[in-house]
Amino acid sequence: YKYILHQQSKREYLIGLSGTPWVSMPDPTRPFESICTGENLQLEGLLGPIIHHISYSDLIGLGYLVPQISYFIHIPPIKFKKRDYQSIYRDYVVASDSPRNKILVKSVNNLINRGHKVLVVVRQINHGKNLQQMIPNSRFMYGIDPLDARDEALKLLKSGEVPCLISNLLGEGVDLPELSAVVNAEGGSSGQ
Repeated sequence: YKYILHQQSKREYLIGLSGTPWVSMPDPTRPFESICTGENLQLEGLLGPIIHHISYSDLIGLGYLVPQISYFIHIPPIKFKKRDYQSIYRDYVVASDSPRNKILVKSVNNLINRGHKVLVVVRQINHGKNLQQMIPNSRFMYGIDPLDARDEALKLLKSGEVPCLISNLLGEGVDLPELSAVVNAEGGSSGQ
């Protein structure tokens, strides 16, 4: 942001918009303490003071966002031999025979059987390919797919011919009104 803003510094008007969820609005009962968070100060230093705030609830009410319902699925812990993160990710997240993927596929199939159109978000191509083989009638869309193949995958999802789209390109904020469920299958590192 700093580089972009520096390039635009000679403009008469510069308007900055942020959808940053961790920005807090000033608390009228504690104005100084509530605006002096590191995140707020950094954004205000780059963009200037906040002149308008709209909440997620307001955006949902106006029809720009949909309400989110989150479910967390318990994955039994596994004891790993001391190995690097990439090996653990490959063996526990990406591998088609991992207990995690079996639980994930069962959950996705449950959603599909209840009539949902599902987006499964993955980080690695191999993970997406493995899940496509495990989830019947699913389609995997990724970066090297030509645009017409991507368009075809989205068309099949919209028509219902493919109830599950797996992708490392699309994320939680994608604007596909046909979707009724998003599954984050990426898996991140944890301190536990």
